[in-house]
Amino acid sequence: PAELLEEVHKNLYSREMFYELREQRPDGKDEMARAVWLYQLIQMSFGAEVSNSQSASFGYWNKSRGDLFLYKSLDQFAPTKERLRGVFIENLDFENLIPRYDQLRSIFYCDPPYIETCGYAEGFTLEDHQRLATCLSAIEGRFLLTINDHPLARELYANHFILEGKEPSGI
Repeated sequence: PAELLEEVHKNLYSREMFYELREQRPDGKDEMARAVWLYQLIQMSFGAEVSNSQSASFGYWNKSRGDLFLYKSLDQFAPTKERLRGVFIENLDFENLIPRYDQLRSIFYCDPPYIETCGYAEGFTLEDHQRLATCLSAIEGRFLLTINDHPLARELYANHFILEGKEPSGI
């Protein structure tokens, strides 16, 4: 956090800087450069929407003191750093990740894309859902899976406890 703060302070909070950030992507090997780039882009974006950097817009109008907002928000890092102490963040396919951390006291929270729905950036096929069900059925630990009420889901997880919930209103 201290190094990130130092790097962020080297840059300006301006519309021009925002547009420059929006057009660039730092070298994938320099983690600090990527962190500074993403943090600043998020903080300068209207509503922190950067999923499509080309459509992201500069959020100057809703932040009365942009420079203070950008730097003050770094105060949030201390509790986050403490909360994440000892936490491992992985970017692996679930078939590689789950067995690696599986043990009797493990609890896996799985939230895959819903079956036969759209709007996800990454595809998750019916075969992927079958692979996930097979993987979860073989673990020593426990799992909590959020999934839509679909006949395939009921079939894949028929041997597990299924708690039916209400769909949130407005969806």
